[in-house]
Amino acid sequence: MGKIFDITMFGTLIFVLILEFMIMFPKKWKEKKMILGVRNRKEFHDGEAEKETEHIFDSCRKQMLISSGMIVICGAVMFLLDSLASRTFFWVILIYLGIIASSLSLIRGNREMKSLKRKIGIVSAKGVVYTDLKTAGAVHGLKPVQLIVPCVANALILVLAILLDMHLINIGNSINAGTFAGSFMTLTFFMTGVIVAWCAWMMDNLRNEVISDDSDINTNYNRAKKKVMAAFAISTLWINTIYTLCALFITLFMGPELVMIISVLIYAVLIAVCLCVLFSGNMKIESRYQKEANVVADDDDHWIMGMFYYNPEDKRLNVEKRVGIGATINMAHPAGKAIAVVIALMLFSSVVSLSLVGVIEGTPMSIKTEGNMVICHQLWDAYKIPVDDIQSVELINDRSNISMIRTSGMGTDSELWGNFTVDNETGCKVFLYRQVNSMLKIKTSDGLYYINSADEDEVKSCYDYIVK
Repeated sequence: MGKIFDITMFGTLIFVLILEFMIMFPKKWKEKKMILGVRNRKEFHDGEAEKETEHIFDSCRKQMLISSGMIVICGAVMFLLDSLASRTFFWVILIYLGIIASSLSLIRGNREMKSLKRKIGIVSAKGVVYTDLKTAGAVHGLKPVQLIVPCVANALILVLAILLDMHLINIGNSINAGTFAGSFMTLTFFMTGVIVAWCAWMMDNLRNEVISDDSDINTNYNRAKKKVMAAFAISTLWINTIYTLCALFITLFMGPELVMIISVLIYAVLIAVCLCVLFSGNMKIESRYQKEANVVADDDDHWIMGMFYYNPEDKRLNVEKRVGIGATINMAHPAGKAIAVVIALMLFSSVVSLSLVGVIEGTPMSIKTEGNMVICHQLWDAYKIPVDDIQSVELINDRSNISMIRTSGMGTDSELWGNFTVDNETGCKVFLYRQVNSMLKIKTSDGLYYINSADEDEVKSCYDYIVK
């Protein structure tokens, strides 16, 4: 199972690096709308300017290839680590580093291209925005019902999961019904669908871009782009909805985490295919209309490092991205500043959370007896069990035949911690160090506890204390 996780993460890392490389460094840069976050223009295609542009482009491409190669090598080393928590932390860090590596290449290239602009005498026309009044706001690729239907279907699956967990509906003999594991999982994918639908609606309502003084060309160009984006959004929403239903029944009836991991891998592959189709379709559109573009809106100076849009004179919150496909925020907009802070906090919290998991796994689990209490401790007291409340206790020396399915909590290569379904008994509290085979099964009025520690002698000592 750990190897499947490693392969999945390694594949994700490779996919992210390849996709970013293809977006930033296309083979025929002269035919693209942007060069390293700077608007392409005919002045870059002549004489010394062309040679210098080619040099900047090739130099940044080599920089990204070298940094990407180093990250891939580090990814291969991850297979040698024993701890799942450590591998998870470093995999996420590597993916972040992959994004940072491409960003450094973009930042350098963007700075040098802006310098080249000044060198050849191109002056930015700040504040100039082109709008085709004939087609403004009239071009769309989506109908609201195309977003609403899969989201409603996903909502119905969420309702089904809740009804199953509340035992208002019974379908077969589910060992996990009542644990709300299915409901929480379904809610996660429902929210994913809502976010995708919102982003799709936002993209479909972006201000139409002006590339020509011919309104028909602008109409066809924007409609083509929005239809490709709409197809991606609709496909992704239905994949998400169908997977939500499948994952619900896997959670309720099939149990083994291996099945869930394989299903997640299939889900990720399907989404990756949709992304590839999206980028391929968008590249064809840009190539098709490049020769017909005769209007250049020079707003390069409003794009910080080619990635972040900051324009106090633009009242829009969302604008089309310069590198890649999709939208980004206007950081000069009051709401844009708030969103930027939230995103930064989310990224920071994800790293902190993964670091905490690593620290927890690196801290030995222990059980001790103090003040007529059995205390399960790791960094903090996970469980406190009053000895007077213990109805029965059993010392199990071999737990290899006991089935444990996590409903909430943490499960790593070395530890199990949280709420589990144990041998079809739901709501059990588990606090186990995997490398120690013995454990205590404690029954109280509140339910069952399965506990041990990193020290087998502690387990036996705790048992003796309870039964004395």
